Amino acid sequence: MQTFVAPGQIQEFTIVRGEPKTYRLDCNGRIYPNREDDLAWENDRNAWRFYGPKMHNKGVNGFDIFTKNVAYPIQDVLYQSELTSYGVNEQLKKQGRGGEWNQLHRDNYTYHRDRGQGMDAYTVGATLGAGAPALMNGNELILPDVYEKAEILDNGPLRFRVRLTMYEQNGVREVRLISQDRGSHFARCEVTYEGVSQATPVCAGMVVHESYPFGCIINKKNNYIAYGDILDTPQGTNGQLFIGCLFLDKTKLSYLPMTEKKSGAVGHVIGQQTYQPGSVFVYYFGTGWSKYDVPNMAVWETLLQTQASSLRQPLVVQPQSLNALWY
Repeated sequence: MQTFVAPGQIQEFTIVRGEPKTYRLDCNGRIYPNREDDLAWENDRNAWRFYGPKMHNKGVNGFDIFTKNVAYPIQDVLYQSELTSYGVNEQLKKQGRGGEWNQLHRDNYTYHRDRGQGMDAYTVGATLGAGAPALMNGNELILPDVYEKAEILDNGPLRFRVRLTMYEQNGVREVRLISQDRGSHFARCEVTYEGVSQATPVCAGMVVHESYPFGCIINKKNNYIAYGDILDTPQGTNGQLFIGCLFLDKTKLSYLPMTEKKSGAVGHVIGQQTYQPGSVFVYYFGTGWSKYDVPNMAVWETLLQTQASSLRQPLVVQPQSLNALWY
């Protein structure tokens, strides 16, 4: 059940027997084995992608984003279009017309162009992308690999939840429990590390691209970081993507430059904590697009501040007796 409760407001609900209804899955996800084992999920605010076994050890590490500006699901449509074009390419090759595919792909099929619903225009590569976690060695990020196993635990209509078990690295295995609700720009990420035997620095954050090396926001009062990415096109034709990570516990917020530029990036803006063996690292990550409902950084910061306030002063749910409600 989804409801919206204003601060200080009280709402009461009665549960009665009724007829099941079919709901549109505005919040859902799936694995695309025919597209490099991508795990993709979305709600009515944004859409995400993380890579799987077919991308193991290929230098793609962080969270990817599909922008969207409609409330209904778009990822199946975008993937179908992109994958259909690969089949078209094979047919053209058999006909000796392989040179025609690039233009046809750009104009009619690729999900790297916005045709009114959204697109994939964000570069990840060997970075944290838009909000991934990582252990640290001094000021060096120990970038995670892709997932080895993905278990979808809830798949709409109001919540998507997945458990990602990452490939083991140097005797350490990372497990992420990610959940996102319908209506929210933010997902919750709960991270544990198996094989960590001592206190170890851990962080989460987003990459800063050389196409837009400024604009990082570090807000120590509300414990969040933010960045506005210009999405593969310095001309601004794809709009601006606003990214943020929010932390509830004591966190060191900072900008970490790269010693060597890679994947079109110059650094990361991160939130750092100390991970204790057997503990849980929890944070929230999210995005908003200027071509949808977040026109500028000021609005994005307002959303981050509202989310921070809501998490620190959460809704209180008080169940009453249910004995007389079923009939």
